[in-house]
Amino acid sequence: MILLTMLFMAISITLGSGGSGGIFAPSLFMGAMLGFFFGYGVHSLFPEVTASPGAYALVAMGGLVAGTTRAPITAIIIVFELTNDYNIILPLMITCIISVILSAKLSRESIYTLKLLMRNIGIKEGMEVNIMESLYVKDVYKKEVEPIQDSENFNQVVNKILKGKSTEYPVVDREDKVKGIVSIYDVKDHFFEKEELKYLLIAADIVNTNFEVLIPETNCHVALDKMSRYDLEGLPVVNSEDGNKLIGYIWRKDIQDAYQKEIERMDIASNIASSIVMKEDEKEFHFMEGYTIVEISPPKSFIGKSIRELDIRKNYGVDVLSIKTGKHSDAKVKAIPNPNHVFKEDQTIIIAGEIKNINLLKNL
Repeated sequence: MILLTMLFMAISITLGSGGSGGIFAPSLFMGAMLGFFFGYGVHSLFPEVTASPGAYALVAMGGLVAGTTRAPITAIIIVFELTNDYNIILPLMITCIISVILSAKLSRESIYTLKLLMRNIGIKEGMEVNIMESLYVKDVYKKEVEPIQDSENFNQVVNKILKGKSTEYPVVDREDKVKGIVSIYDVKDHFFEKEELKYLLIAADIVNTNFEVLIPETNCHVALDKMSRYDLEGLPVVNSEDGNKLIGYIWRKDIQDAYQKEIERMDIASNIASSIVMKEDEKEFHFMEGYTIVEISPPKSFIGKSIRELDIRKNYGVDVLSIKTGKHSDAKVKAIPNPNHVFKEDQTIIIAGEIKNINLLKNL
């Protein structure tokens, strides 16, 4: 038990101070020691009905590995390969599954993903989320929208929906402030009573108010989350958080189309970045009229800030293709860097864009 405590303290100090240390082997050892300690006590009390301390050690070893790494299958296979004993499979599986469930309740991250998260590296947020967060509602939403007035009667609402191409329509008042959404499914419930209700029922009576409006500065990842939360195909876009005046509508399909275009653009940029090797005497490459790829040192205002924080594409109109760290033959090149990458003084960046935008960036 003393050895186990000392090991636990040593691992905590090493990893907590930023040092390099393993996770997997210590997990095996600590699990084995804890299991043996518990098994020894239980076996001493009930020697006739319990297994040997070694069996407890093996099962606990698998359980601790499964809980820390969130990889129960790996833990089960490793312990089984160590023992080649089929009798241990059932208790080992039960222990590993319980360990993973308890670990997930106590922490959302495994020991590996937690270390990355503390460095602001969100591996669960893959390329899809990074792209969605770089797209904004103001770049995607449709300004051409035909709203329904809240005072329009049921007959007018039905006719507008049936003649239109959309499945959802924003409902506004006389000042164009959003009051809700009416969809084809909302009128469907009253359609068989159309004749009786056509002058009695108005849009305000059947409007859906269970949603949230969006402002142009919202990113598309948040927009999609809200659409999914309220099971809608689109959401109204308003001029500000307080104004609530309708200026357009954003559709799930438009976000998906914009995402697909961004994927294609990134694929092209990645291929270009991977194939281009800048010569020492040639720091600029023109690949089409009015556009160029150039290698420059990051401006002083960039140092210590991330690509996401600077929002380079939005604010400067250029794309960062790759980042080179070091000089000459020792340089390391990273194509299509993560948005969380932080610029440093010893780096150079390869950017692509219109010549006028690149010249402005050079002069910062």
